[in-house]
Amino acid sequence: MKKILLVILISFSLVSSCTKPDVIVANNIEFTMGRGLPIIEVKINGIPAKLLVDSGAMTSVINSSKANEYNFDYMVLEGYSMTGVSGTVSETGLVSRARTTSIDGGYMPIRYRSINLDLLQDRLGIIGIVGSDYLNTHGYIINYREKMLKK
Repeated sequence: MKKILLVILISFSLVSSCTKPDVIVANNIEFTMGRGLPIIEVKINGIPAKLLVDSGAMTSVINSSKANEYNFDYMVLEGYSMTGVSGTVSETGLVSRARTTSIDGGYMPIRYRSINLDLLQDRLGIIGIVGSDYLNTHGYIINYREKMLKK
């Protein structure tokens, strides 16, 4: 059973990470401060959205309850969960078809995991979190003085 799940997970990850070779990848990305936290405005599948930038988050996540509204798919991983700083435990899963672009159209190849973020969405107006997995992989530095993610 574990081998079958592993094969499914690998296949799902490969399909969700396919990109076109001729896309322009986002370079510097401006952010605003919301309640003292950096928030970027993006488009997910062409629909405007806000993401919290959190270098302390190991994984980038997107709100699973918004899958229909933003036209992405996710698959819950049975027996797996994520624990937030507040101690809240939520089931998690893999996300596909969540194409993210910066406001200026630069592609942001974020590999999201799904989690319910309704509480954060209500408080901060965000649909997801950009974590250190994306920031480190793509060489971004959070520049608070210029309010910009810089490469």
